[in-house]
Order: sequence, then C-alpha cells, then structure tokens
Amino acid sequence: MGLGDIKFMSGIGALLGLQVGISAIFLSFWIGALFILILYISNKVLQSRYNIGMKVELPFAPFLIVGTIIAFVFQLNLVGF
Repeated sequence: MGLGDIKFMSGIGALLGLQVGISAIFLSFWIGALFILILYISNKVLQSRYNIGMKVELPFAPFLIVGTIIAFVFQLNLVGF
C-alpha cells in the first residue's frame, strides 16, 4: 500500500461517509486477500510458469474500487457504529 492508496481511501470516506467508507475499505482488503489466495493456490496447483509467491506486488486500487462500488450499491455497514 502506498500513499496514493491512502489518498484514495480518504476520497472514499468523503464520498460514502464514515461508516460505509470504512466498510468499503474492509471489504476491499477481504476481496484483495481472497483474490491473492486464489491466484496463489491456482499457481501451485496448475504448476504455472509464472512465479507467483508471497512477495508478489499487485496494485490495491482496483480492489478499493470494487469494494467501494459494492459498499455504495448495498449501503454496507460492517463496523456497526
């Protein structure tokens, strides 16, 4: 995560509000973790020629965008305050 992602998260919070914004960020982390897990397991199972390990770097912004869209459409409140 870089400074651009943090600026993007502040924009998400300004757009959605505190509760839904935090929910969008949590959801983005979970979506990103699930994506990386699926990518890692499929690489191990299929014996791919690509070297995808624990130190692979992927941009976090696409996961933030997906999490924001889902939280906005469904008005998620995962934090409960």
